[in-house]
Amino acid sequence: MAANALNSCCEMNEVCARLGGDEYIIIGCGDYESGCIDRYFDHIHDYFKRYNASSGKPYKVSASLSAYCGIPHEDTGLDGYIGIADEKMYEDKTRRKMKRTF
Repeated sequence: MAANALNSCCEMNEVCARLGGDEYIIIGCGDYESGCIDRYFDHIHDYFKRYNASSGKPYKVSASLSAYCGIPHEDTGLDGYIGIADEKMYEDKTRRKMKRTF
């Protein structure tokens, strides 16, 4: 489900891959404008919303999202950029958990 949502939002020949467990990544190179990531996130959230509305399942599918978009540096490898995005993702996950109503 998550892989389909990510893959469906890619516009610029990005690569979508599973890192492990329930973690997925989109890697892209190009001239991204500032609102691009927000559009990707909106698309992914809408994908889950449509799925949840039509699935008939008693639970809701969702995802914690984050992004790092910047110019690569020689001294920072892919793991470094993934680490930055992971930190942001955990912040998003914590924020969403605090908003949940039980």
